[in-house]
Amino acid sequence: MGKKRRQQKLERKTTVRPRLTWRELLKVMPGVFLRSFVVVFGLAALMVILSSFGLAIFKQPLVQMAVYLAGILGFNRFINGPLRRGLPPKK
Repeated sequence: MGKKRRQQKLERKTTVRPRLTWRELLKVMPGVFLRSFVVVFGLAALMVILSSFGLAIFKQPLVQMAVYLAGILGFNRFINGPLRRGLPPKK
């Protein structure tokens, strides 16, 4: 990696992104809610299918909560992606 490239990479890491305002946050939130709904709905469908195949462990509420928690933590980058990227620059 060249000196110029290394310097650019260091600048990208050290620059602080401006925080989102409430108006910008309201524009991003429907996407975040939709992504979290997709993850939770997919996990629920998966647990219903697995429990219908005879895996009775997925009928227990504590196991279901653990699966939801693991799914939310596992797909955290997917769910909060719009918040990390921010909004496109204004024209």
